[in-house]
Amino acid sequence: MLITKKLKNFGKLHPRSIVAFGVFDGLHRGHRALIKSLVARARAVRANSVVLTFDPHPRLVLSRERWPMLLTTLAEKERLLAGLGVDIMGIIQFSRATAAMRPEDFVRKVLAGELAAAEVVCGRDCGFGRGRRGGLALLAALGREHGFTVDPVRPLRRGGLKISSTKIRRALLAGQLAAANEMLGRPYQFSGTVVRGHRIGRGLGYRTANVKIGDRSKLVPADGVYAAAARIGARMYRGMLYIGSRPTFRGHGRQIEFHAFGAKGDLYGRAIDVRLMKFIRPDRKFGNAEQLRLAIGRDERAIRRYFSRTRLTSSRIGGIRIV
Repeated sequence: MLITKKLKNFGKLHPRSIVAFGVFDGLHRGHRALIKSLVARARAVRANSVVLTFDPHPRLVLSRERWPMLLTTLAEKERLLAGLGVDIMGIIQFSRATAAMRPEDFVRKVLAGELAAAEVVCGRDCGFGRGRRGGLALLAALGREHGFTVDPVRPLRRGGLKISSTKIRRALLAGQLAAANEMLGRPYQFSGTVVRGHRIGRGLGYRTANVKIGDRSKLVPADGVYAAAARIGARMYRGMLYIGSRPTFRGHGRQIEFHAFGAKGDLYGRAIDVRLMKFIRPDRKFGNAEQLRLAIGRDERAIRRYFSRTRLTSSRIGGIRIV
C-alpha cells in the first residue's frame, strides 16, 4: 500500500481513482464494510482504491478538553488498511484551517482538484466540511458538477443501533470489552515499550512487563484485570494484564502491567503490542499483600481457563499467530 501526504499532483499520477474519506478511528466493522465496498468497486473497474484520512484526529485539534481517546494510532491505521487491500492511503494534516473549509471547497479543492476522483464511496450519514455541514445529498450534487459519482453504503448496525467509534470508546471506558471488541471486529490493542516498574508484581510471585504506551493520545481502557495476548519480539504470549493505580499499595500512579505466561529473560526496552481478549474483573483495594496475591492467583486460573477453551485464530488476534 502506498502512503502519501503529498496530494498536489495526485490526480495526475493516479487518475480516475475510487475514494473514501473520513477519520476512520478504530476501523471498526462499519468502517471496514465501507472500505471493502471501496476495494471491490475499484478492482471491478481496474482503478486505484484510495482511503483519505486526517491526522491528527480532529478532536485533538478542536477540543479544549483533555482527550486521550484514540482507538487507532496512525501506524495502526496504516497496518489495518493494508490488510484490507487498499491501494493508497492519503493523509491530510488536520488543522483549524482544514476544519474551517466549506463543504463545497473541500470537494472542489481536494476530491475533484487534487484527487481527480472518478467515484466517492461514503456512508449514507457522511458529514464533511465546516461543522460537518456537508451531507450525502450535497456530495452527490457536487459530484455531478465536478464529474464524479457517489456510491452510498448503509451504516452497519449492532442490535439495531449504528456502530460508531463513540460507542466503542464508551464501552472500553466502562469495562465492557466484549461489546467493544464485537463492534471493532477484533481485540482492542495498544503498543508501547517495556519499562522498569516498582517490582511489586515480582514480590507477589508474578513478574510483569510494565508498559509505557507510545502515543499519549491512545485510549487506555477501564482499570481492571484482563486476559490478553501480547507480541514481544517475534513471539506472541498469552497472559494477564493489569491496568490501575495499585490501590492496595496506596497507588503509584496509573500503571499497565502484563504478565506473560512462559516468558523468560529480561524484557526491558523491548517493543510490546497488547491485544485485550476478555475483561476479568475491575480493580479493587485489598486488605493486604497476601489477599492480593490470592486474588491474582484466582485471576490467573480464570484466564488460563479462558485460553484453554478459546480457539485463538490469526484473525482474532489481528493476523499474528499466537504461541
